[in-house]
Amino acid sequence: MSAILIGLEQHLAITLASVGLSTVIGVLLGILISKKRALSKPVLMIADIAQTIPSLALLAILMILFGIGDKTVVIGLVIYSLMPIIQNTYIGITSISPSVKEAAKGMGMSPLQSLVRVELPLALPVIFTGIQIAFVTILGTAVIGVLVGSGGLGYLIYSSIQSQDWNMIFKATLPIMALALLPQLFKYLDDKLKQRFTGNRRPVLVKLRVSALLLLAALIIPLFVVSENQNRVVIGSSYFTENKLLAEMLAQLVENDSDIEVERKFNMEGSPICLEALKSGQIDVYPEYTGTALLELLKLPPDNDPDRVYNKVKTVYDEKFDLLWLDPF
Repeated sequence: MSAILIGLEQHLAITLASVGLSTVIGVLLGILISKKRALSKPVLMIADIAQTIPSLALLAILMILFGIGDKTVVIGLVIYSLMPIIQNTYIGITSISPSVKEAAKGMGMSPLQSLVRVELPLALPVIFTGIQIAFVTILGTAVIGVLVGSGGLGYLIYSSIQSQDWNMIFKATLPIMALALLPQLFKYLDDKLKQRFTGNRRPVLVKLRVSALLLLAALIIPLFVVSENQNRVVIGSSYFTENKLLAEMLAQLVENDSDIEVERKFNMEGSPICLEALKSGQIDVYPEYTGTALLELLKLPPDNDPDRVYNKVKTVYDEKFDLLWLDPF
């Protein structure tokens, strides 16, 4: 599988997880503040403040709290994208005519039945707009996750910028641009359908929206069903020249002396990121220094005996991370 497709798979996984969580949280908060108006100002203010925090600064703060990896990126993206969903849910529900709510009450509906059967369906177009805004926000912002050890197309873009590979930058950016246009495509189709259907057209439009989402899911899900290539190794490296040279030497040794396919993931942002990529399975091997592992990654006391340092690091990595240190090379 090509690096672009693997990056796209990871990018979609992060994006869809973030959109799903932000939709659930945002809609619930929007419903809450639409019923408890006193909470609307503080909730919307907090969401607005969260969105004004620079995304990189937000990820840096979350990295301190939750560590490095996809989990931190998803949490950051959810926080960063809540505002439009909360606001649109609140506006969609509160803009419904009071007479409609009274009619639902007069028909014997409970507050929950009125919410589920009347208010949410009427507010759905506005809520969908908020979700679309969140989707585009998350899609574009997810690329900076590479700086805190996340996968996705951001890694390809970042490493290609460092190597000035403009062709790869274009190839990695194009899928993000194409996916960002999907909400506009849905909006265009929605407008056309509104012109065509008259009368009680809302159930028809809701079904068509749901069908479109199911179709999108059917197209995306196969990307996650990746057959494992047992004859392939992913070699990573940190961002500085010596580490990249060592990783390239290792890659060429594998290619020259075996029939194993090599995928290169170089230019990662330091040893902590490389370790997280190794632990999460994004890479299979990378060159590391025993001193760096001892002091920076394991936070153990310094030692001036190379053999003792190697044996200590090897033992702790096996016990703590279930990772194997190869013989020095």
